[in-house]
Amino acid sequence: MTWYRIRVTVQEKERVRELFFQRYAQAGTPEGASLLASDFFSKGLYSVYFPPAALPFSQDIIAHYSGEPCDAPPREGTGLECGEESDLELLS
Repeated sequence: MTWYRIRVTVQEKERVRELFFQRYAQAGTPEGASLLASDFFSKGLYSVYFPPAALPFSQDIIAHYSGEPCDAPPREGTGLECGEESDLELLS
């Protein structure tokens, strides 16, 4: 299954995290449905990643920020924004 990436400002990243957390909690905190983000920004934007298990409750967030399909992000330089620490094992 496919991962998705959006590119957002610092302020947008905070809003995405809030929206995602609400939906993640409402969905019962599904395993592997974390929100991850790059630890650094390029040209003023952060990359925020949605694994396949998060797609059922985050499609509209991804669409709003013009998300693109991508591979799993690299483990180095990527941090957990919402979810379980064990979800970091999903990274490449």
